Order: sequence, then structure tokens, then C-alpha cells
Amino acid sequence: MYNDLVTTGHIATQQALEHYEELAEQYVHAHEERQKLGLDANAFTIYMKLKQEVPAVTAQQAAVLNETFTRFPDYQWNEQQKVKLRADLYKVLYPLCGVVQSVAVADKLLKLERI
Repeated sequence: MYNDLVTTGHIATQQALEHYEELAEQYVHAHEERQKLGLDANAFTIYMKLKQEVPAVTAQQAAVLNETFTRFPDYQWNEQQKVKLRADLYKVLYPLCGVVQSVAVADKLLKLERI
């Protein structure tokens, strides 16, 4: 029984190490991609989230969306800014993903943490 616990503990440790290595590799890859695209952290986060919904999104489109956010710095606690931001997001998103998906994508983008 003791050997089973040791073996199980070793496997869990090995799996955790492999998972950590995968995460580190993903981080390095993401950092390299961000540098290649020339995006800041916020624009890259938008790009990655949008890429899940609209695979054909470009770095330039993500930068435009990021710039939209910067025009409304208090949107998280100012309802008027949030309404205006949402409307502007729809204007950018509509040509990318259509009316219905624009609403869902805008909701996801509004939930992203900005730095």
C-alpha cells in the first residue's frame, strides 16, 4: 500500500511538472506572438479572446478595439461610459462577426481585466 501511495504521489508530481512546463511553453509562445504582432498587453488579450470567436481577426482589429476601450477609461463604474463603449464595440464587431455574435463577443471583452 505504501508503494502505491509513493507511486501515486510521484505520478501527481510528474503530471504537475508536465503541466507547468506546458504553461511555461504557452507563455513563451504567447510572448513571442505578442511581440511579433506589436500589440500591448491589453490589445493582445483582446486579440486572443477574439481569435477564439472570430479566427480571422487581425492584430489591427484588436488594436482598434483596444483603442475603443481607452476612450472610456471609467466604463467599469460609469454606466454612461459603459453604454457608449458597448455601442462603439458593436460598431467594430458587427462587420467581423455579425449582429448576434457581436453582442456575445462584446460581453466577453467587457469582462476581460485590463492593465
